Amino acid sequence: MASEIGKKDRSASRSDGSVERRGLLRAGTLMTALTGASAMSAIGAPSSQAALSDLTPLAYVPLTEKGAASGVASLDFEAKVPLSQIPDLSATTAQAIASSPVVAGKLDEAAVRNSKIVYVAAAGDDSNSGATWGKAKASVAAALATAGSSGTVIVGDGSFSLTSPLALDVNNSLQGQGSLRTTFKVDFDGVGVDWKPQVSFSGRAAGTLCGLSVVAGTGGANACGVRISSLVKPKIRDVRTANFTGTGGIGWWFQNIAIGGTPFWTERLDIQGAVGENSTVDVCFDVKGGTNSFMYAEALNFTVNVNAVAAGHPAQTGFLLRNGATILGCDVNFIGNVAGVSGANTVVPTFIRVQDNMTSIINSSLSIRGEMTSGTSGTSISLGAGGKIIGNTGVIAFVNTTGFTPVFEAGAVFGHSGTIAGHGFGNDLSGVDKRYLLSTTREPGATGGIILNRTSVSASSPLFAMVSHPPSINGISYSDQDCIVTSYDGAKHYGYLRYRYTASGPQVHVLGSFVTRQGGTLGAKIFTSGAGSQIIGSGDKHVTVPVTFNATAGAAATCLVELSPDNVTYTALGTWTKPAKSTVGQVELVNIEVPHAWYVRLTVANATLGKATHY
Repeated sequence: MASEIGKKDRSASRSDGSVERRGLLRAGTLMTALTGASAMSAIGAPSSQAALSDLTPLAYVPLTEKGAASGVASLDFEAKVPLSQIPDLSATTAQAIASSPVVAGKLDEAAVRNSKIVYVAAAGDDSNSGATWGKAKASVAAALATAGSSGTVIVGDGSFSLTSPLALDVNNSLQGQGSLRTTFKVDFDGVGVDWKPQVSFSGRAAGTLCGLSVVAGTGGANACGVRISSLVKPKIRDVRTANFTGTGGIGWWFQNIAIGGTPFWTERLDIQGAVGENSTVDVCFDVKGGTNSFMYAEALNFTVNVNAVAAGHPAQTGFLLRNGATILGCDVNFIGNVAGVSGANTVVPTFIRVQDNMTSIINSSLSIRGEMTSGTSGTSISLGAGGKIIGNTGVIAFVNTTGFTPVFEAGAVFGHSGTIAGHGFGNDLSGVDKRYLLSTTREPGATGGIILNRTSVSASSPLFAMVSHPPSINGISYSDQDCIVTSYDGAKHYGYLRYRYTASGPQVHVLGSFVTRQGGTLGAKIFTSGAGSQIIGSGDKHVTVPVTFNATAGAAATCLVELSPDNVTYTALGTWTKPAKSTVGQVELVNIEVPHAWYVRLTVANATLGKATHY
């Protein structure tokens, strides 16, 4: 009995050793596949060092088990496990980590988190599993269906047709080989990549979109390249949209929607290296059922290329905010080029438009820089009725050509702390009534800069800055229809002048200018009685005119002072009068505060006008 028990124990020992040996060797095989390390190094004895005398169960592999079912893998001529003998590990964390693409030198967080990776290659086949490049699928749609709601689809080089929307759920990731290597062609009138919560709220913790281009293909001119709706922290790297030139064409469409009947917002967008070009709208922020907030973006880094187009085609806009969309507390970097009106391309393009009431950019760090690289006409910034850019910091600059001008439709830019400069905010042209847009700094000597051409501004557009609420001056409270003006033209500082604009034009209420001279000489002017004369130069002017009054025994000496914005309609400020029989030859200094580029008309009787000075 004891002997039988002993035999059973020894048999069990041999069986246990065999199981243990196979288990350890399979673990070694997995390590070899993933790391290139020797299979036997995991148990302390490389097979090359095993001696015939060392015939313990853990020290050798029977030849009959090499490459056999339930055995261990063999090695190829490079001493590596053949691919045909490596198990499908696509659903494991080990494979996810091993296969995850590298972004900016680090493993992509979303891909590591996701549990399923499916590959797509131009030479693939949708009947394949998609588990490896060797078993890649042919279409992105088939791969996404296999990946499920939290998987990652990795697409190889080449061009891939989309004939229906790619419905990405919140945790899906879609990764190409680079925007110049992987291209999706939207060959239908719809949304190419539609990334949103597909069923319910589910936390909205989004994945990654990187390394690809989405362009209009056959029948896709009116389509949208990429739409992102009510997500939290989606990551976008090196993605380009282009050529959606139809009436409804949009490259990037960020849209707040309702989920399960509840309005939601977009939060913490993390976008680097995104490009939109040659679409009717390159980048759109929009609201349809959701809240109006696109907030706390870690980065909104977009580059656009906008073009004038031929008559009959829809005008192109680089950045469009509409339907109450509000960019709030974000790090905004909107840059790009505009090809203006030229030749047959006569439809004027727009760099950025804040379209309608309650649509705004608020309390954000801005770097908005547009350059019109060619052509004679383009719109730099367009503010629709009620559209506002309020309380931001940073730079807003439009440069390179005098044809790059703003359009304001009762919109507002105010409370900006930073630099607002460039030709794109109007040109300081003589003889044109002006409005002013303020910032804390202005480029010294810049033409235009913060000066706006009123021919492009409606009478109700408030344009002021450095204060969020206009103060009272001399007991008069001023509304948003007022304009506080300060500027520096490289030689002089100009203090506040206050206008109130009405439907019939600007009306001067209080003039309280101060001037800091920085060298140079005073301006000079010769007036002719009864003729209007414009005061040329930057900013508003203080004009002093010596008038010699020669009252006679029967007639008074007078000097009528009038101002006009256009040398047509004059408003009388008052009449200096010396009564009859008063002293002959009396000289008085007539002081006049003249708004920028306005006209002065002095009409005298029994008096002569001397040489005026202004500053």
